[in-house]
Amino acid sequence: MKARPILAVTLTSVSSFFDRGAYYGIRALLIMFMLDELKFEEQYAYSFYENFTLAVYIVPLFIAPLLDFVMPPKIGAMIGGVIMSLGAGLLVLGIPEVFVVAMGLVALGLSFSKLGNLTTLANSYTRRNNNRDIGFGVLYCGINLGSLVSTVVVSAVGLNMGFEYGFAIAALFGFLASATMLIGGWWLHPVSEDKISKAQYYAASTDVLDSPDGGT
Repeated sequence: MKARPILAVTLTSVSSFFDRGAYYGIRALLIMFMLDELKFEEQYAYSFYENFTLAVYIVPLFIAPLLDFVMPPKIGAMIGGVIMSLGAGLLVLGIPEVFVVAMGLVALGLSFSKLGNLTTLANSYTRRNNNRDIGFGVLYCGINLGSLVSTVVVSAVGLNMGFEYGFAIAALFGFLASATMLIGGWWLHPVSEDKISKAQYYAASTDVLDSPDGGT
């Protein structure tokens, strides 16, 4: 892999590690948080959980065209982490009235971040670059490692020290996902020749739904 793809693989993998860390950390605490902290009824809690995970599949379908035609994907990755951090920050407050807004921000932020990272990486390769699959393999390793680490760490902290501490870690993860692309993303530019078409960018973005981390 040449310098540009290597940089893209590194940045997007690290950013994806942190954005999945934020998302899976929140998800690991979500049911217990709704039942124990917010005092929601069990039926409502499980129903909301299902609807939230469904939203994580659906929202990216509306975000992908924005990253193709409105803003650079790396900018989407940057703002996605910030939005997730805001959502996690609202969860720290433990206020039922802002809960739905907080979870909406988490779903929206994850959609921007994961599609931004995926498409940024796709933009760094030509169609004939045989190392493209290797780059995406490294990215998916970052995704799965982030989900594993956060599920263990955030849930352990949240259940033993308090939900607010677990969500604070998730907010930090979201911030680090954004900071990674903010610091290094300015050196990333789409390949200048044999560039993948807009349609392929869109397909690459939605391919994340079939990624090894279960579509998220």
